[in-house]
Amino acid sequence: MKVIVYCASEGSQSDVSGLTLKCTPSERRVWVENGKGAGGRKIAFSSTFDGVVDGSTAEGAAQALYDEGFAKAVEAVTADKVGCVLCVGSGAGKRGALLGAACELALAKLLQAADEKGLELSIAAVHVLWERLTDLLDGAAIEPGTTATGAGGDGTAQSASMLFGAVQRPLTSAAAATAALRDIEEAAAAAEAAAMGAAGGGHLAVQLTLGEGKLLLVDASDVSFAEASSSLLSSTLCHHSHAMLLKCLAKPSARPTVADTALLPRLLAPSFFDAGASARLVLHVPPSASPTIVDMLRSAQAAAKAAKSKKQSDSDRSGAVIELLQGRLAEPKPPPSAEQVVSSLRAIMGDTAAVGPLRRRLMRA
Repeated sequence: MKVIVYCASEGSQSDVSGLTLKCTPSERRVWVENGKGAGGRKIAFSSTFDGVVDGSTAEGAAQALYDEGFAKAVEAVTADKVGCVLCVGSGAGKRGALLGAACELALAKLLQAADEKGLELSIAAVHVLWERLTDLLDGAAIEPGTTATGAGGDGTAQSASMLFGAVQRPLTSAAAATAALRDIEEAAAAAEAAAMGAAGGGHLAVQLTLGEGKLLLVDASDVSFAEASSSLLSSTLCHHSHAMLLKCLAKPSARPTVADTALLPRLLAPSFFDAGASARLVLHVPPSASPTIVDMLRSAQAAAKAAKSKKQSDSDRSGAVIELLQGRLAEPKPPPSAEQVVSSLRAIMGDTAAVGPLRRRLMRA
């Protein structure tokens, strides 16, 4: 898993917290300053990540986000594997960053691969709100663990997807894909506004399927709605999935299973947490920092360290096995002597008359 931070290179100071977030994409560094004036500023957080994307300019940001967050996942899909991009954080443009121009670049690559391979690219989407699942393409409620098949409005058959049985619909062109994404975003925002008074409080997952390859794009609820670091809120239906997700990111041993009750980690289990998947965690940070965003940066930092630690542990184990085998090949054991062979035979056959002549032949050899 790689961790990418999406932020503005020159953030604005929050009037409430007094925090200012800054980043240097070329150095892959993000830091948060506290206080005003050169003499009064203190560093509240500073770290490097696998990638940092400057979201100040829309043109360059889309390509940079695709290169850092989408490219490897798309490559995995075209190779019949699983790719996943998980977006967490806060800010009005968070969902748009995941499903906007960078996603359109990914769709163009997948549609091209579909044309070259003679395969069909399909899409499915679900929405998680108050730990309830909704299929965003047909509006139907989904019971976790069920599968669903049916026919679309045009009579096209729809096959079951990995998103708890949400139906998949074919995408035949870039225009159709863009329209489907727009409809999905609008349906999710409408559901959140009706339930919570504002959009951004639910989890949105989109799955693109190409043959055996699958790309999962997940927008976790806005951190301003899911104060996952709060023990008081983490047990509620709205925040339980977010809190469990952070736990799974920070501790690889806490990898979710289908038996877990939190829907977001369960949804991500076969893709984001799978050892063979190409996974990217994108942390979207607004220009004006807050203590909660600093907590999210620390969580992302912990996730990056946990991923590197697990990779290093696996590498160390593989290296130890290779060194052992190389040592045995470099220093092979000498062949057994005649006395050792006879001793072994006596242990098996007993001290019979047949062992004596064999011993004399071995000694002559």
